[in-house]
Amino acid sequence: MVTTDGTGVVSHAGMSLLRELAERTGLRAGLSEAADGLRIRRSDPRAHDPGQVLTDLALMLADGGEAISDIAGLAAQPGLHGPVASGVTAWRVLNGLDERMLAEANAARAGAGVVGPRRAERGDDAGGVRGGPGEGLS
Repeated sequence: MVTTDGTGVVSHAGMSLLRELAERTGLRAGLSEAADGLRIRRSDPRAHDPGQVLTDLALMLADGGEAISDIAGLAAQPGLHGPVASGVTAWRVLNGLDERMLAEANAARAGAGVVGPRRAERGDDAGGVRGGPGEGLS
């Protein structure tokens, strides 16, 4: 996020790469499929895809966010992140997740090769993505 004095840009430069990684590994699509039952206004083209909302929340956390409302930092850069849901919409998605959706979201995360923090701390699947450098991202 860019602060009012223009500093902080470099520290957030990797966010677009993480967004692209989520897309190319199928994580965003898997989360969308898992949380599809949460779409309320399917006919509204402005309605946010629940999988994208979950991806944006993950990006917000990776960027140092600590509260759901911190998603506004991504929304402040539409040229970089595209349309980002409000904190209220993000809360609605999180609140709507049930056990089945969580299990499917975890399967999508595992299928994309993303490891959880506990596995990363132990060194399991270090790097979080299967394969060596450059594999699977063509």
